[in-house]
Amino acid sequence: MDKKKTIPEEVAEEKRPAKNVRLLGEMPDMLALGTNPGNGVLEKGISMRRWNLKAEKELGALVGENKGVSVSYYTAMILSRMCTRIGHYDFTKDDMKPEAKAMMVDQMYMGDVYSAWLHLRIKALGNILNLEITCPTCDHSNKVPADLNTVEVNTAESIEELYWDYDLVEPIEIRGKKVTGFKFGPPRWSVMGQIDSPNNMGEAKAKIILGSIVGIKGHDAEIALAIHELDELGKLDYETISSRVNERPLGPDMSIEAKCGKCKREIVQPIDWTYNNFFSISSR
Repeated sequence: MDKKKTIPEEVAEEKRPAKNVRLLGEMPDMLALGTNPGNGVLEKGISMRRWNLKAEKELGALVGENKGVSVSYYTAMILSRMCTRIGHYDFTKDDMKPEAKAMMVDQMYMGDVYSAWLHLRIKALGNILNLEITCPTCDHSNKVPADLNTVEVNTAESIEELYWDYDLVEPIEIRGKKVTGFKFGPPRWSVMGQIDSPNNMGEAKAKIILGSIVGIKGHDAEIALAIHELDELGKLDYETISSRVNERPLGPDMSIEAKCGKCKREIVQPIDWTYNNFFSISSR
């Protein structure tokens, strides 16, 4: 009989990401990690344009000019249009095409993009996000004025703090070599574009895992994996990895906690960060 598969007791050799939790209001116009210009010093600052009617018209034109792009890439385009600088990326250069600017944002870490997105919303409309949340227990509709300054943000001073190891319960083979585990880090924003409105949840999990791998135990050289090379991951392994990746160890907690005014149950609901909803006076 095969030995029963269990997660190693210590989860075991896994190294949990170091966490330094701050409130968004305590870090005005700052990224969770920051970008590295190549000198090893992370730049965390954000500078933004004033959001006036002219800017609104420009953003409206983006929709018509870029039909069919993913929600996440459209988010990157908005940030690169409304921010003059994110980290060390300077978006004021006239000789840079809009697509090139958006690509810079698309390659940033997901937690940093969410941080910039929240700061932009606060700069444009203030820190109160008016939500209408339906209680999943009693169906009561709750009006919740959420204070974005109280959003908890997991920050870090180096990318190395955010790496963590996972040893596979069931080792697999990749390119003729036994793989016993992986090193993971925070995913890039570009991963979001690959999982927008996924029709296949298994494929979405695979893409998130793939986008978070920064090292392979069993391969000395760095290699870029194709998504099909993860097909042999066992369910215990990929479900465990997915759960930990989804903890989002970098950036803001994009959820709202509230208490139902009728049944008094606690409600936790993801923030709808999509442009039309997030950048309006009221939100759901």
